[in-house]
Amino acid sequence: MDSTAFVAQLAQFSSLEQMNNVNDTLTKMLTSQDTALQTTAAGMVGKTAVFNTDQVTLTPGKQSTITTTLSQAAGNVNLVIQDASGNKVRVMALGPMPSGLNTIKWDGLDDNGKALDAGTYTTTVNAVDINGKSISLTQNGSAKITGITYDKGIPKFLAGGSTLQLSDISELDE
Repeated sequence: MDSTAFVAQLAQFSSLEQMNNVNDTLTKMLTSQDTALQTTAAGMVGKTAVFNTDQVTLTPGKQSTITTTLSQAAGNVNLVIQDASGNKVRVMALGPMPSGLNTIKWDGLDDNGKALDAGTYTTTVNAVDINGKSISLTQNGSAKITGITYDKGIPKFLAGGSTLQLSDISELDE
């Protein structure tokens, strides 16, 4: 082997060693980042998350909260609540609401004033402007984060019967 080939081989070995060192460093950084993410996720347990959903969990004796964000002021808003079988159990006429975030409280009663069983109910918020034209909106729910599961290292939050990814959460409150 001549000296030029020998120097070229040494340069290749040096590059390979540097690439291995970079790989080791990146692996350590990813491990550190995963640990930081898990620590951050654990700190979210006990906080209340606001997230997009059309579901609400009813706990007897407690009010359930539904939030909606209206794109503009509404002349009339109503809330339709259905049980797990799809039966309408309550229709609430809520009247006018301003644009932005609005909170709706449901007492857990049906249209006849009877207390409903605990469970998950589907909600539909309908809003129209003063001319009767539909208004775009987003429906949200809120629930306390009670636990975390991990799927391939990615945290998923357990809240009010839902499993949420971090990207599903639009607001976090104490």
